[in-house]
Amino acid sequence: EVPRGIESAVGLKGPSLLGKITEPLCAEYTELVRGSNVFVQAHISSNHIEVFCYKGEQKRLQTFFKTVEAQLEISEPNYRYYEASNASEVRRLYSDSSWFSFSPWKPTAFRFDLYNESCIGLETAESYRVSLRIRFVDVWRVLFVLGGVLLFAGAGALSRNLLFHYASASLLGILCSFIILLLLVARYIPKKSGALTFMLGGSGLFLYLLQLLYTNFVFLINQYYAVFLGYIAVTGLVSFGVMYRSGGLSDGRSLQLLQWSLQCCGLLAVYFSSQYREATLALVLLLLLH
Repeated sequence: EVPRGIESAVGLKGPSLLGKITEPLCAEYTELVRGSNVFVQAHISSNHIEVFCYKGEQKRLQTFFKTVEAQLEISEPNYRYYEASNASEVRRLYSDSSWFSFSPWKPTAFRFDLYNESCIGLETAESYRVSLRIRFVDVWRVLFVLGGVLLFAGAGALSRNLLFHYASASLLGILCSFIILLLLVARYIPKKSGALTFMLGGSGLFLYLLQLLYTNFVFLINQYYAVFLGYIAVTGLVSFGVMYRSGGLSDGRSLQLLQWSLQCCGLLAVYFSSQYREATLALVLLLLLH
């Protein structure tokens, strides 16, 4: 394995035999370029941080669907991460952090700003490897553009489709039933004992509680998946029955509002499909003027 400070340089002609020497351990940050593959050895201190930055590139239409991200390979998820626009800001976040400022989710891919400098800081005592992954055509970005355009173009027909009305009503009924369950659980939280304040007091603690709730929720689904499927089926059928009893949307203004809502969702999907905001804005205006 290549130790920290030695980075394999992969160019158009293939990997270099000698590799490329990067900045030493005391450097402010390590710049990631195409082909970067940095190995960081285990450290004695548990609060040791390394900063990795991507400088960005010029805006071109060829990069419309492009995604650049740092890929982390680590054996144990015992790390904290910090994301900012430059190395100094990352180190400021690191110095200002406390035991409350943690994230329960441990991503292994960190997306960079494609056209501006952006950095990530990794704080851990474990050894790990960071590589730069470049996807010139991100499938998700393509799907967002196509889905947004199709939704905008077909919003009129979709808003008047009874099958879409029934499916949307069933899905909305299932989501509302989950919200009602959460409200019922919230009623059992003591309001005068400060428990609610404790739960919402720190963002890190609140995220940890959310992650704990999510983990237990997934565990309950795995253990009682038949009950969960039955719950979804019952709430979906009840919502379908209510929609069938009401006859669906028939008022012209209601249908028009539904069409506009679907078109707005389509335009938002197109706008956020790429980091090239000027190009996506031009595409949105083109759809509006079409």
